[in-house]
Amino acid sequence: MLSVTAQLDSGPAVPERSWTGTLEDPRCRDPRSTVRPVAVIARGDRHFTVPEALVIVLPVGSCLDTVAAEAAAALDGVGGRVTVRGWLGDEHGNAQALPPYWHNLDPVAAQESVVELAALGARSHEAGRHDRVVVLCQRFVPTSAAARVVVDSTARQVRVDSCWGLDEMFDTVFATDTLILSLPALDIVRHTVVQKPNAVRAADGGTAMVSVAPDRRGRAAVYPDLGRRLGTACRHLSLDAGSDGRFTIGIVGDRHYLLTCELDEL
Repeated sequence: MLSVTAQLDSGPAVPERSWTGTLEDPRCRDPRSTVRPVAVIARGDRHFTVPEALVIVLPVGSCLDTVAAEAAAALDGVGGRVTVRGWLGDEHGNAQALPPYWHNLDPVAAQESVVELAALGARSHEAGRHDRVVVLCQRFVPTSAAARVVVDSTARQVRVDSCWGLDEMFDTVFATDTLILSLPALDIVRHTVVQKPNAVRAADGGTAMVSVAPDRRGRAAVYPDLGRRLGTACRHLSLDAGSDGRFTIGIVGDRHYLLTCELDEL
C-alpha cells in the first residue's frame, strides 16, 4: 500500500511552495495548487477506482539536490511498485505533460524519476507561464487491458480506444480497438476490433512488449457495453472539469482505474 511515513514539515528545507501530499489532501483537489489533471484524478473516485498516490509539487528550477532529498523523504516507506507521471503547471492549473512516464518502478527508481522530471521541467518550461512541476507517484496497477477515452464535444462524440495490457500501447505504432459513441446520448456509431498481437506488460525493472495469446488477439479488449460505461463516466469528468479531455483507464477484472488524463486548456 502506498503511504507517507514522513511528515510534510520533516527532513531538509525545501524550496518555497514545495509540498507533498496524498490525493486525500484538499490541495490536490484544487488545480491552482497542483494541475487540473491531478485535481480530476483526486475527485475521480465518484466514477472510478483511483489508485493511491503521492503528489509532489516543486517550483520550476528547484535545486536538484533538494528535489532528490524531497523525493527521498516523500517516498520513504512506500511499499510496492510505482507509476510516475509529471506535468508543468501554470497559475490557473493548466498542465503540459512532461514525457516520459514510467510504470512498475521501485521506490529508489521512482525517486530518480522525480529528479529527472524536475530537471526536464526546468529545461522545457515557458518562462512567465509555467511556475511549477507536479509529479504523481501512483501505485502501479498491472492492468489486463487499458482504454483511452477521448471526449470531443466539438465533434459531438466520445472515442474509446482499447488494448491489452498497459496503457503504454497507446504510444506505439500498433493498432488498437476503437469504439465511437455519439453525444449526448452515447449511442454506438462504430466499433472496430483489430488484431492485437502485442501488449505491454510488467517486467523486471519496468515493462516489456510481449506477445498476446493467439486466441485473444482478435477479441475486443473492451466490449461496447463497458465502453459506454467508461464513456459516460469520462463525460461526467469532462463536464466537471469544464473542458474536453483524454482519460486513461486501466482494467483489472471488474475494477476500472482512473490512471491519468489530459484536459484542453481553459
